[in-house]
Amino acid sequence: MKIIIQLAIFIAFLTNVVAGDLDKHKAVIYPEPLAHNDKIATFVYKPDYIYKYMGTYEYQSHIKLEQGEKASTIAMGNSSGWEIVHNGNRIFLRPLNKYAKTNMTLITNKRMYQFLLDAKNVDSMDDPAVFFETRFVYPDDISSGFKVLNIQADTEIDFSDPSKYNFNYSYNGPEKIAPVKIFDDGQFTYFEFPERNAEIPAIFYVDSDGYEGLVNYRVQGNYIVVERLSDVFTLRHGTDTICVFNDLTAKEK
Repeated sequence: MKIIIQLAIFIAFLTNVVAGDLDKHKAVIYPEPLAHNDKIATFVYKPDYIYKYMGTYEYQSHIKLEQGEKASTIAMGNSSGWEIVHNGNRIFLRPLNKYAKTNMTLITNKRMYQFLLDAKNVDSMDDPAVFFETRFVYPDDISSGFKVLNIQADTEIDFSDPSKYNFNYSYNGPEKIAPVKIFDDGQFTYFEFPERNAEIPAIFYVDSDGYEGLVNYRVQGNYIVVERLSDVFTLRHGTDTICVFNDLTAKEK
């Protein structure tokens, strides 16, 4: 009886996939483009979720996994609609024909991923649907490396001479994880968050190629002090992402 019930559930699941209903399922995660580069997108990894990957005809793109992660098995419902090549932690995909709508299971040396694949026609690579790279971000790694230090510096920030600081910062993203103040002193960058935030988002700097890197930081008074400058920072908490821009350096370039 248990097998019959499981089979019935599986058939119902397949029916939804064929009808296209899975696109609207709450367990489906869609890629989010970076605010400073809309040709690169991110998936936040969650076990037991499905990732919607939309390819574009005439263009190839790739999925970037965690450093050191390698594909061991790639299984597809209908492989005739895609050309797929994997190298290291990157999976290169190119849709071939009208049979691109299918599912894919990716098993690596670290995790298992479930994808819902599809493809569409676009007029040019400027179309917002065209991503050159889709990266996975792993919340477990973020939380383990970016917990707020239980160290409170005794000294407060000296604002007696405001001209020493650059307050020309802006951000793009949800306000619920946004800092209320951002500035730098020419050496370090300061983030102040509202007291209602129980957890501080993870902070990454973004290099000139659009890649995120870890930062060293400390707590000073009400501020998270990131011990570096950057044209762009990325703030992440769960599935929420904010891009912070140093508007002064942007004007100088």
